[in-house]
Amino acid sequence: MGFAPDGALYAISDGPTDVAPEGVYRREPGGGWVGLGPDQGPYDETDLWALYFDQSNPDVVITGGSDFGSPGYEGTMWRSSDRGATWTKTYKGPKPFEPVKSISGTRGKTAEVLLAAYDDPSNVDPQGGVLRSTDGGVSWAPADAGLLPIVRPVSVAASPVDPLAFYLGDYSDGFDSHPGGLYRTSDGGLTWTNTGLPTGVVAVGYHPIVENTAFALRSNHLSMYTTSDVWNTYVTVAGPVPKALFTCLAFALNGTELQLWTGTYRGCHTRSLGIVTDVPVVAHARAALELGPPAPNPSSDRVRMDLIAGTRQHVAVDVVDVQGRLMRRMLEGWVEPGRQALTWDGRDATGQPARPGIYLIRASSSLGDRRERRLAIVR
Repeated sequence: MGFAPDGALYAISDGPTDVAPEGVYRREPGGGWVGLGPDQGPYDETDLWALYFDQSNPDVVITGGSDFGSPGYEGTMWRSSDRGATWTKTYKGPKPFEPVKSISGTRGKTAEVLLAAYDDPSNVDPQGGVLRSTDGGVSWAPADAGLLPIVRPVSVAASPVDPLAFYLGDYSDGFDSHPGGLYRTSDGGLTWTNTGLPTGVVAVGYHPIVENTAFALRSNHLSMYTTSDVWNTYVTVAGPVPKALFTCLAFALNGTELQLWTGTYRGCHTRSLGIVTDVPVVAHARAALELGPPAPNPSSDRVRMDLIAGTRQHVAVDVVDVQGRLMRRMLEGWVEPGRQALTWDGRDATGQPARPGIYLIRASSSLGDRRERRLAIVR
C-alpha cells in the first residue's frame, strides 16, 4: 500500500480471486476501491509484492512480483503510464520463483535511478539479485556486482539526500561463512559493498526527517538496528521488541508524534520516535503545502491569502471558529503544483456575516500536510 505523489492511495491484493482479484487497486476520492490489473486473462494470475510511484509524474505506477499459473512463475515488472488503466510488462526473469519484493528510486530527479530487489526463497543456494532502470522503469538490467553468490534481497531503500545511494536488505540466513545482511551502493546500483550488519535483514528504511538516520529489521533474530551515519556504525535498538517474525517497517505521523511501525506475522507494532516540532529540508518536498498569511488581518470584509502546493494533491481549506466548528469551506478538490489565490468574503455557509472574533483558516492535504492561520474579524 502507498500514496502516489498526487495523493491517490494504491494497494495490492493477493486474493482470493472471488473476494478481491489479484492486482493493483486505487482508492477513489468518493470512496471505494477500483481494480486496475494487470489482467492476464481468466486463467493467468499475477502475484504482486511491490509498488513504486514516479515522483515527478503521478500517472506512472510501477509494480513488481511474479507470474502465477500458465504464464509461468518468473519474476516480473509492470509499468503503467495512465494511473493503472493499461499495463506493460517491462521485465520477466529467466528463472521461476524469483519474485520482485521491493522497488525504490531517487526522488525528484530528471535522470531517475530505480532499483528492484528480487528474492530466491529456495532453501538451497538461494541466488536472488537486483534490477536497475535508468529510464523510469521502461527497461531493466541486472545490477548484482559486489553481491555474494548466496543472497536473498527483499528490501531496497533509496537515500533521501544522496540520489545515487541505496541500501539493500539481504534476508538469507543460516548459511555458514555468509557475512551478508545489508549492502550499500554509492553509484546507483552499479557496485555493492557489504556494511557488516548480520544476516537476515528483511526491511530497511530511512528516517523521514533526521538526516543519515535509518533502521533495519532482522526477522528471524527478532532484532532491530539503527544508525545515525548511514550504516558506517550501528547499534541495537533498546527496549521491547515484538516476539514475532518481522516483515516490514514504515513511518507515520500521529498528530505531532513521529512513529516507527513494524509489521510482523502477528500484527503491527509502533514505537515513538519523538515529537515533531519542525520539518527540515530533507523531509520529502513532494508533500509540501503552504498557506500564506491572510490579509488584511484584522479584517472587516474580504480576506485574501495564497495556497502553495508542491505537487498535485487533493486539498480542503476551511474557516472554523476557535471551538473548531466549520464556518465555511473555501476550497475542496485537486490542486496543481504552484500558487493560487484564495478569497473569503467574511460570511458563513448560510451567507451571514461572521461575528467578530478569532477564526482559524485550515488547509489539509491528501498527502498528510496540514497548515493553519489565525484571523481576527472586526465589525
